[in-house]
Amino acid sequence: MAPFLRKNTAVNVGRLSIAAAMLLFCGCLMSPDINVEPEEALYPPEIVLSTLSPGDEYSIIPLDSACTPAVFKVVQIQDLNKKDTLYARFLPDWEAGDTKSSFVTIFINPTPGSIIRQVYDVEYQQDLTQFSLGDIHSLRLFVSDRRPDNTGNGMELTDNPDGQYDFYQWTFQVVEEGSGICASDEGDNG
Repeated sequence: MAPFLRKNTAVNVGRLSIAAAMLLFCGCLMSPDINVEPEEALYPPEIVLSTLSPGDEYSIIPLDSACTPAVFKVVQIQDLNKKDTLYARFLPDWEAGDTKSSFVTIFINPTPGSIIRQVYDVEYQQDLTQFSLGDIHSLRLFVSDRRPDNTGNGMELTDNPDGQYDFYQWTFQVVEEGSGICASDEGDNG
């Protein structure tokens, strides 16, 4: 026991009371307020289908062989998580088991205060002369809110359980000159 407490005098009891009060008072001053913000709900990005070019009015898009290169693009992507950086990739003739050595990733930065992002640089130009008339091909647009992995088939996310994505796939057939649509920088010309 502390030496000053061995004698039960009024002065020692007073000192003990003051020391206890100071400890209690300091304890209240030192204790910070802990305000934990609730975690933000996570939402996947969404490709705004009405801003796709060529549009999605065809199940198989007949692309005119004279209109090369064909331009595939999206103008708006929505993300309810306003601070997320988004990542977009175009994957030609995508199949689940395919692997490629490298992928081109387009970064889509947040638009301050808006859930809609205008994305004029998210486009893919396809040279139609490399395809035979009548063959059916596809082009998949993959948009994720986490950096995609550079191994595998291009649609795999790094080991982050919060990563979410959206995709759209154009299916097209190259047709004879004058019998299809032109998918160009100006949009669909039918």
